[in-house]
Amino acid sequence: MQSKFNEGRKESNIPTVNVVRDGAKGDVFLVEPVLSQLASQFKVNLSTKNPGIFEGNKHFSVNQNGVFDFTIDLNDCYELTPKEHILNSYINKVEEVLKIKLAFKPPLISFNKNEINLINQLKKDPFVVINIDPHQSYLSTRRVQGINVNQMADYIQTKYNLKVIEVGLNLDYGLSKVTLNNEREAMILIAASSLLIGLDSFLMHIASALQKSAIAFFGSVDPNLRLFSNKNISIIQQKCERQHCYHNSFHYGQYPCELNLSIPKCTISSNEEVFKYIDNHLKNSCDY
Repeated sequence: MQSKFNEGRKESNIPTVNVVRDGAKGDVFLVEPVLSQLASQFKVNLSTKNPGIFEGNKHFSVNQNGVFDFTIDLNDCYELTPKEHILNSYINKVEEVLKIKLAFKPPLISFNKNEINLINQLKKDPFVVINIDPHQSYLSTRRVQGINVNQMADYIQTKYNLKVIEVGLNLDYGLSKVTLNNEREAMILIAASSLLIGLDSFLMHIASALQKSAIAFFGSVDPNLRLFSNKNISIIQQKCERQHCYHNSFHYGQYPCELNLSIPKCTISSNEEVFKYIDNHLKNSCDY
């Protein structure tokens, strides 16, 4: 039985492109600018293990079967060029295959009417999201040391009278917890939030795309090679002789501190440092 993708191809006679990027969620999310630009010249499909990220988009299909004129595999693309921005690595690979030029553009998130109504409803009871939830596979260079999440939450609640909720699967700080069932719920939550405090993660990529206020702990990762933009995001990352060592080699998976420190310098922070950034973000948005 012929797929709908190939039926559309016959009718339009437009060249077809299948872009492959399996995971992780933040990395898949950053393929969006490539897909949306290709859609002006090609019939585009994305093959991925995270299809929910692009639910409702109208520019390209996701996980459609069919025969394609071009297949471009972006898996291991930026991993093999670790000192290049992840989006640029995607752009360069696509330009090489298709012989076209693409722009360095932000990933777009479009909300439907019901989602916008929900975001506005959630904003009526302002809240801060904490997402300091490293997977057990994350080694010390992709964690944060020296902070107390519960004291951080108490500071926000006492000084700014804001709710604080935690999001995560691996750690539990005893705060009000929100379980996100899919990627769209994550986007709605961040869009409605007053502030996100977290690690380099899918949620931080959402905050960057929406230009939401955020405080980000980046450890050994260079935020200038990960986030599309740091606008409205305060980066906490201490100086080190091997700064951004995460990018010193093919970085599939996790690597230990290059100084062989059990607590890497780049990951150390303090409540006092975090409180300063919290004040910078919230002082003009809250009456207290």
